[in-house]
Amino acid sequence: MPVEMKLQHVPAMRGAAWVRHGFRAFALRPLAFMALLFTYTFASMLLMQVPWLGLVALAFPPLLALVFMLGTQSALRGQAPTPLLFATPFRAGRPQNVALAKIGIGFLALSVGIVFLGHWLDGGRLLRAMQLMSTADTPAEQSEWQALVSAPQVQFAMLMRLFLLALLVLLSSHTAALVHWGGHGAGKAAFFATVAAWRNKAAYLVYAVTAFLVQVGFSVLTSLLFMVAGPQIAWILMMVLSIVLATVFCTSLFFTFVDSFEASIAPPPET
Repeated sequence: MPVEMKLQHVPAMRGAAWVRHGFRAFALRPLAFMALLFTYTFASMLLMQVPWLGLVALAFPPLLALVFMLGTQSALRGQAPTPLLFATPFRAGRPQNVALAKIGIGFLALSVGIVFLGHWLDGGRLLRAMQLMSTADTPAEQSEWQALVSAPQVQFAMLMRLFLLALLVLLSSHTAALVHWGGHGAGKAAFFATVAAWRNKAAYLVYAVTAFLVQVGFSVLTSLLFMVAGPQIAWILMMVLSIVLATVFCTSLFFTFVDSFEASIAPPPET
């Protein structure tokens, strides 16, 4: 049965709380949450090996976000999230399955558009830098690579890509959640997700800044360990921290949703 949703305006500092609640939820079931991410990554890698089906994998991030929301809901209720949650969104019936498929297709189309926009903004410099990354053997090629990655156009295009992709993930996750819990169609859900994001733009800005500062903090920690413990331990720690931070971001999406839509689908988190 659909849950009643109501658009809600939250204060700006609520964005910092979303990051904090994401860490707390992750701490409840860390291995289970990481298993969800590994399951998605492994399945995507398998699909990438099949011609044309690789495009299907690129349309899955909204589903991953919804599964993490379901997993966070389960963890808050004292239950361990399992990879079986990937089947849960498709048990609601054909209309919602079609709506989720539309969201995935829309995500794929928009993400491809963002990539091409970035390519246009930097004039193909980032693509050239990526090619040189694995082939730069001569001093001239290494100098060209350094010049490309430090070019203002490349850095601006990279930031633009990251910003637009993060915004797309947020909007698509809320859209998928509105389809699943609210019973809305894809178009109506996308509209409400966009309106909610705009109304709470200050909170989402604080959310983004807080997440960025957390990332910077962990990067500084990794750099210190690189100097103290050596590169091998630092690289291992960096990989682990990257997985943890990616998982925490996914768990925090649930709190951005329940606050934006006043959805009573979980016990209220501690403040």
